[in-house]
Amino acid sequence: MKIYKLDTASDFEKLNLCLAIGNFDGIHKGHQEIIKKIQEIASNNNLLSSIMSFNPHPRVYFNKIDEPFNIYTQSNKINFLERLGLDIFIDFSFDNNLSILSADDFVTKILIDKLNIKYLVIGTDFKFGKDRKGNFKTLEKYAEKNNFNIHLIDPIMLADNSDKYSSSIIRSKIKDGYMEEVTEQAIKAGGGFGWLRVPTRDILIDYWTKRTNDKYIKLIVGRLNGVIAGTLQLAYEAPNIESRKNIARIRRQFVAPWARGYGLAKTMIDHTEQIAKEDNIKSMQLAVRETQDAAIKLFTGKNYTKWGENPFYAYINGSFIKGYYYYKNL
Repeated sequence: MKIYKLDTASDFEKLNLCLAIGNFDGIHKGHQEIIKKIQEIASNNNLLSSIMSFNPHPRVYFNKIDEPFNIYTQSNKINFLERLGLDIFIDFSFDNNLSILSADDFVTKILIDKLNIKYLVIGTDFKFGKDRKGNFKTLEKYAEKNNFNIHLIDPIMLADNSDKYSSSIIRSKIKDGYMEEVTEQAIKAGGGFGWLRVPTRDILIDYWTKRTNDKYIKLIVGRLNGVIAGTLQLAYEAPNIESRKNIARIRRQFVAPWARGYGLAKTMIDHTEQIAKEDNIKSMQLAVRETQDAAIKLFTGKNYTKWGENPFYAYINGSFIKGYYYYKNL
């Protein structure tokens, strides 16, 4: 996937784009349906499947939001889009020059003159331009004379048909403390509880129900600005395993993509070690995959010692992945 950073003044190669516009934050089911349609149209018309997102998010820009807003970090989103097989990602700077463009100017100056789009895939509620005055009818009046097509996608509804899939709903549920939503984002971003793909909601609910009721696990919950943003499991041995009663394991640690970079993971580790000391734990142990660079850096920086490797620790996409073992004596 090629990545382009653009603004209103920058030049761009004239490519045959099949484009969708949006922030694709969280890359939920609705987003994934749009991506599938982009790729289908691109394949059938010899075009390049492309997404253009604004950075920062327009709501962050206009409302001057300082606290974490996006579900995914930019790097998480790019990695996930790349795994989905997109050809092009355009990271368009949302600044004053873009914010003052009328809907008509956005179509002519950005979509036609700069990007030279051939196909545009949008939702029925797509709005754009200054004061969000642009819509499907605005695009339609330019399409034929400027040789591009428009494909409308109906909203993808939630399972109970109560609302359409949206990043706003996911943000709301994360803020309200729905662990299932946070877990889904961690799995999609490439690290969550051993799952390689997001399981069904009933499995996630069952997972968290069992974890919160397991008397041999202490669940450490990390919050950022009052919102649940990560967890860590401190696992103890059963009383009958007396030889390991003073040893505990760190398991299933994660921080949601939107909350990374604020030191939350380190704070959770410090809090966990304090709890372990109070419980007379003498040694902390854990294991990570060799691909989990952030976790390796985190635990190394917290003075955990690597003592061994397992070349057959995990099996992912037809290949074995090495595992590393760490300990820290308290």
